[in-house]
Amino acid sequence: GTQLNAADPSAPMATLLRIDRLTILVDCGASPDFNTDVVDAVKPYAASIDAVLLSSSELRCCGSLPMVLDILRPDVVVCATIPTAKVGLLSTIAHMLDRHSTAEAEPTLPAAVTTVHAAFKRIREVQFEQTMKLTPLSGPVSGSAHTTVHVRALAAGRIAGAAAFMIAHQSDNVLLCHHAVPESVRCVSVRPFVPPKGAT
Repeated sequence: GTQLNAADPSAPMATLLRIDRLTILVDCGASPDFNTDVVDAVKPYAASIDAVLLSSSELRCCGSLPMVLDILRPDVVVCATIPTAKVGLLSTIAHMLDRHSTAEAEPTLPAAVTTVHAAFKRIREVQFEQTMKLTPLSGPVSGSAHTTVHVRALAAGRIAGAAAFMIAHQSDNVLLCHHAVPESVRCVSVRPFVPPKGAT
């Protein structure tokens, strides 16, 4: 994966994950001042992104969604658990309005409230343990049957609705714990367990 956010653990989250021909943006967070750092970091890759996964309702995981969707293709799939989608919407609006009401100067909102609602309405809400099938927006390559990536949302704890993602493609499985653990172990390869011969 390509980390698009600053190395600071409290910085807004944004990581590009490339699996075969599929490019996934995992999280598109915002800082409390709603600067454009994440949007600016995503821009060079916008045309190649096929899907967005949101791991948490925290501002640092989903706060830039409305601005990021403005630069992505209109058919990009956005997925999050039901609690992340619902709480993320309310959290993002609350942070935007709070910043607007407490600023000394008259700041402009990073997005209209209706734009924020529209962005979060685009989310494909999934339940925990539900598997999503993601494919590249450019369609399958002639002669290739392995373009589908299966993503399963797993309960991550720490924050209600937060998810880790089990990503399966061909014979590889990767567990992506984007928001809850140290950088060094956010993404690990998981091999299917094969019991020894003769075991029951």
